[in-house]
Amino acid sequence: MNYILDNNLTVGDALPSIRQIQSSLLISKYTVMSMLKSLCEEGYIKKGNSARNGYQVVRLPDLQSGRLTPSPVSLVQFILPFKGWNFVGNQLLSCVERVFSLKNCNIIFSNNNNSVETEQKLLQSLLASPAALRPKALLLMPSSSVANPNVELLKTVQQHMPIILVDRYIWGFDSHYVGLDNQNVGRIAFDKLSGSGYKTLAFVGGFSTISPVIDRMSGFLNAARAHGSLMDERYVFLDTRLDLGFLADIQPQINAVGEKLLKLAPRPTGIFCSSDRIAAALTNFFLARGCAVPEDVAIIGCDNDTELASSCPLPISSFSHPFSEIAGTIYRLSNDMYNGLVNSYFHMEYSPGFVPGKTWR
Repeated sequence: MNYILDNNLTVGDALPSIRQIQSSLLISKYTVMSMLKSLCEEGYIKKGNSARNGYQVVRLPDLQSGRLTPSPVSLVQFILPFKGWNFVGNQLLSCVERVFSLKNCNIIFSNNNNSVETEQKLLQSLLASPAALRPKALLLMPSSSVANPNVELLKTVQQHMPIILVDRYIWGFDSHYVGLDNQNVGRIAFDKLSGSGYKTLAFVGGFSTISPVIDRMSGFLNAARAHGSLMDERYVFLDTRLDLGFLADIQPQINAVGEKLLKLAPRPTGIFCSSDRIAAALTNFFLARGCAVPEDVAIIGCDNDTELASSCPLPISSFSHPFSEIAGTIYRLSNDMYNGLVNSYFHMEYSPGFVPGKTWR
């Protein structure tokens, strides 16, 4: 409404394209579509007869009522999983904190310690708090995506405040979600390896109960299947213990996986890892065993964990998260929910950015 007034549009004028409105107002396509629908229902605009006609102003807002200023969301709680160092969680935390603070929104951070039990206690404490003191929205990076025992509790919490799942979703729980397109991460990793001539491929992943890892693996395997090269299960290693702790903590377990990889016939020449920690540990293992990386074996990780640079002699080929864009979308969605502007669940996945390092050619 303010956009119509600010740009001196009058009855009969056409609105800009959806893409132009997105760019001008810095909001998502979903929000634009929801607002256009609402304005049509209220009789301010109408849609043309074809998809190319766009929208046209048919009634102007009442200027006597003043400009429309939605109230900004004032308090949000963000529950993240920190058990040891979590590069992705820390980057998201920093970006979300920056965006919300710039908008003068208070944000409370809590740690579920990657534990469903701790997560349950935090959710129960939210419900037990007085309604006036509860946050206006809950941001949650859940402890588990598979068989999460807190699903029913989350449904109860959702009756009192909107929930946005961040980076990880939960099977059996419908909610808003903002994160990376991890299926596409796996597909691109397969294309990068197979397209560069690496024929025998393997997958190594940890944290096997969270959606990003499962989606990265399934995207990788589905791409192989679509390419006509079904992967033998011997070339797939998925174990939560492979990614628990710092690089030094997981190196012994990754060394054991590396020994199994070397014994496979044919030996893998390209490996996609669910995280950069695993990729760095595998790179260290192969170099120590006299294998040339990427000539003998190429390795691609994920998360663009730049803090591993001092722990691995080669920069890891990886995928980056658009943390700032994700944080901005989370704020806008929180604000739209607070103002009652979102009628259905919003699901936004951002495309990954491939970061070529020295472990792939």
